[in-house]
Amino acid sequence: MLEKIFRRRNRCRHRKAPAQPSQPWLTPPLPGLSRLSASTICFRHFPLEKALEGIRAAGLGQVDLGTMPGFCPHFDFIEASEEEERTLVATVQASGLKVHTFTTHLGHVNDPEVDLETAFRAGVRNFRVARELGAVGVNLNCGVFRDRSKYPFSEDVDRVAGWLRRLAVEAENIGLRAMVEAPHKGNLIRTPEEAIELRRLVDHPNLELIYDINHHHAAGWDPARSVAALGADRIGIVHLRDAVGRGNAFPLGAGEIDLPAVFRELEAGGYRGVYSFEFTDAAPDFEGNVEMLRRSIAFIANLNP
Repeated sequence: MLEKIFRRRNRCRHRKAPAQPSQPWLTPPLPGLSRLSASTICFRHFPLEKALEGIRAAGLGQVDLGTMPGFCPHFDFIEASEEEERTLVATVQASGLKVHTFTTHLGHVNDPEVDLETAFRAGVRNFRVARELGAVGVNLNCGVFRDRSKYPFSEDVDRVAGWLRRLAVEAENIGLRAMVEAPHKGNLIRTPEEAIELRRLVDHPNLELIYDINHHHAAGWDPARSVAALGADRIGIVHLRDAVGRGNAFPLGAGEIDLPAVFRELEAGGYRGVYSFEFTDAAPDFEGNVEMLRRSIAFIANLNP
């Protein structure tokens, strides 16, 4: 059904239409179905196989794998056995979905109790599996927020940046992109300014920032300002969800974010990557989450000129 919506709109675009005034805000076209994806985080309370089934049922062909122990426990790169790793690979391959990224949590590395070497080895393991599954990159955590009157931000961000730099080099060596979800309203990097500072400190071309619409909205930045500051061509991937205030359990178009403006700024700025839905606890059951994805895909289809 969703493919039919996009095909029907594409056919309409090829019909000869009366001359109209130029509408530059509609050019280039908004992302089509082939550039849409969903994270298994949308189905974090279900087993991985069921999460993959839900993404297929919504009409999507691409997936981001949420591997975040304690939050989205679809895999644990620190604790899992080699047999569990083989099962992960087999399960994903059997789904028929194309993996584009992992969203991974390897520990809050600005916490001194987290062993950096253990986290680094888990990151390398993640890269190896990502490469085997044909992914283009891995999205890493930016660190945990701590009381800055006790733990200076400069020290925390330096520790995170050094660890990310090592992983950016490692990822580049095997042909992957290292990414980091920053800003993140619940973690160390809370504003776009801080995200840009983190990228500056990492100082490696293979480290890209994730553009999560909800986190930028929570930080109070409008689309034009945030896309211009990050640079559309330097964004690793875009995470899609709508929001009202700090709540984000809404299908696209049901919240208060100016999503057409987001798409226009990204596309006009040169972003040509994947847009991945990442709803968290958006519906009370499996079917409800599938419907959230379908409604959101239809919203984007209806925006296309």
